[in-house]
Amino acid sequence: MSTETNSINSQVNSQGKPLQILSWADKIKDDHKWFKENAKYFIRISRFRAGQTSRATRNYTELYNVYNSKFPEAWFSQHTNPLNAQKEEHKRFPAKIRPINILRPNLDLLISEYPRRPFEFFVTNLSDDAYSSFQEDVNNQVMQNLTQHFQGMLAQSFIENGLLTPNGEPVSEEAAQQVQQQMESLELPEKIRERASASFKDKLAIKGQKYVKRIIKDEFIKAKLLKCFKHWMIAGETYSYKTVEHGKVSYKAISPPFLDYDKSPDTDMVEDGDWAVYRDYMTLSDVVDMYYEDLKEAELIKLQNVTGTYLTSPTHLYNHLMADGNLKGDKLEVYHIVWKGKKKIHVLETEDGLMPVDEDYPLTPEEKATAESFWVNEIYEITQITPELFVRARPFPYQRNSMNNFSRTKLPYNGRKYSDLHSTNISVLEMGLPLQILYIIITWTLERTLAKSKGKIALIDQNVIPRGEGWTEEKFFYVSDALGYALINRNQIGADKSFNQYTVLDMTLFDSIKQLIELQQHIKQEWDDLIGINRQRKGQTYASDLVGTNERATFQSTVMTDMIFNLFDEFVERELQGILDLSKFTALDGVYKVWNESDMSTQLIELDPIEYCYADLGLYMESSADIIIKKNKIESIAQAMMQNNVKASAIISLFKSDNIAEIEAKIKYIEELQQQIENQIAESEQEAEDLRQERLQAHEQFLEILRRGTMHEEYDRKEDLEHIQGTYNTFTFKNGDANANGIADAKEANKILLEREKLLKDSADKKEQRKHDMQIHKDNMLMKEKELKSKEKIAKQKPKKS
Repeated sequence: MSTETNSINSQVNSQGKPLQILSWADKIKDDHKWFKENAKYFIRISRFRAGQTSRATRNYTELYNVYNSKFPEAWFSQHTNPLNAQKEEHKRFPAKIRPINILRPNLDLLISEYPRRPFEFFVTNLSDDAYSSFQEDVNNQVMQNLTQHFQGMLAQSFIENGLLTPNGEPVSEEAAQQVQQQMESLELPEKIRERASASFKDKLAIKGQKYVKRIIKDEFIKAKLLKCFKHWMIAGETYSYKTVEHGKVSYKAISPPFLDYDKSPDTDMVEDGDWAVYRDYMTLSDVVDMYYEDLKEAELIKLQNVTGTYLTSPTHLYNHLMADGNLKGDKLEVYHIVWKGKKKIHVLETEDGLMPVDEDYPLTPEEKATAESFWVNEIYEITQITPELFVRARPFPYQRNSMNNFSRTKLPYNGRKYSDLHSTNISVLEMGLPLQILYIIITWTLERTLAKSKGKIALIDQNVIPRGEGWTEEKFFYVSDALGYALINRNQIGADKSFNQYTVLDMTLFDSIKQLIELQQHIKQEWDDLIGINRQRKGQTYASDLVGTNERATFQSTVMTDMIFNLFDEFVERELQGILDLSKFTALDGVYKVWNESDMSTQLIELDPIEYCYADLGLYMESSADIIIKKNKIESIAQAMMQNNVKASAIISLFKSDNIAEIEAKIKYIEELQQQIENQIAESEQEAEDLRQERLQAHEQFLEILRRGTMHEEYDRKEDLEHIQGTYNTFTFKNGDANANGIADAKEANKILLEREKLLKDSADKKEQRKHDMQIHKDNMLMKEKELKSKEKIAKQKPKKS
């Protein structure tokens, strides 16, 4: 045996698997020979190689054909040929196997329901920095609240001590009222901390959730998940592949016939398995699109001359012709292999904690003395385009490691099975196969029964059928069938003239046909009951059905089928977690983007690579059943709570709580706010009543002032008239002293006019004083009206603290 052969044998175990505990130099030597040996080994043990019997296989083609109403005739041979006849004429019956599919309508119903189910997921920050971020956010809110309290108390001190504003003016009464209102509206720091604890959301988690939502839209992941769900219903298995290509997250739905893997029995998800082999049939152009960076010119020339890898050997030809899906033509049989190998790491103690480094990391003497070495898992990959051409032999560049376990990592392929708990997996479609076969057999029997049903047949003597004047047996039976009666001739030769009783045979099979139809309906009902779909779920309702009855029946049906969706939702949660993990690799240079949403809103993403890429972000999905139950609760009591002035946001926040303690705390908080609202409403109503009484009193005072003013005006007018009349009656202006008082009339008249002017001046002063008094009263009324409006505004704004 040569030295090279001994070297190869020393690097494989007893089953022929290459050893994984090798140095990196041994793995890449001889043109990555270790990678190629691993690829050949995993392809050989997969179910894609002919003669492989160590692993259980399934006939996927048969399942997908059944979904498309293509049933193997061998399933019904015991009925179509019960005697195992060899001659073709003995195999012919007046009926055929009709591919009537009763499985697909229910499957399509569930598949079409999936996109309409809630798609709710939430990103959380699980790292130690999340608590620090929470404390920082709460402290900022408390400090801001304390600052507002201090500013308000300082302003009140200025007002109480009569200090001037920075402008040198005294504080106005309106400003003092505003300060008082602001102080009353401020919450205590304890309330701020309590509310922040109930509503805190980590900013980094919010950014991660926005980024994942954007990736979901860019990669059409919802549509690809729908395709996965279709595989889930038909094959009972669903698989996917996710990676980063050209700086973007790439997601692909994988058909179950094209993937093989190995994992522990109690491990549900494929990504936690040991290895996976994906076989795909690709055109040369697709291969170039995918691997153009890795292919050399000579390799491309060789690929152009190959019409398909199945021509390279008889084994490849056989494998290709027997491939699932009946794929033929100019395709390249490409294998992508990923597995968990082993690599050596050194764990160094640093100021920031433990830091793992690769085996070729240059260690200082001090580090060598303190470092610990471990062999941990690492994902490797290689792609085989032809048996001689391999590309991308490397460690998988996007390792999804755990933050607290250096060895835990996940395969880029993921998937799960529907029902493989200590048993062979079975799909929803497979559960209905026995009923589907029985239904087709009953339909075939029904068709045979219809062919046998001849009605009533009369037995008569053949010799009495008329033979003269153009009569034949064909004409006789035609006339009988057309007219419903027939004429015979008993005088013909050979007729038995003594026989006069003819027999009627009843060949009708209507009762048997009815029973077969009822049996068909029974089989369909059994299929509906098996997966939990009732007639209300299909929209089949009767006029006698009550609305509540239909709603309860539909809800109960959804509860029965939730098992199908919930298991798939667990797979979806893992998928979104994987996308979240891969998003860190696409944010190594930071993400700074703005895009428009479909609802015309704008989304802004700003991811700091140092902050985002090193955070331990987690993701969880809320099950559709939980969302439906919460939605029903909200709808049942939301109206009553809103009638009691409870805000809709408070109701939704209440029912989104996950534990009783949180619900109790939020209920107490809502009740406290409700009591505050009631007190404020009562105070506002009392203040409004007091202000109304003040307005009535002020109105009465105003009317009294008007009445008095009218009386004064009337008195002054009469006084002026009397004065003028007396003046003209007293003086004649003839002799210069009409009243003989020794004072000239002109002088006395002048004196009277001066006295009149003084009287008019006094009257004007009184009028001005009355106007001044009325203006002061009017200003007082406006001030009170403003005060009322301000209090009403405060009463409306205070409940918004919830």
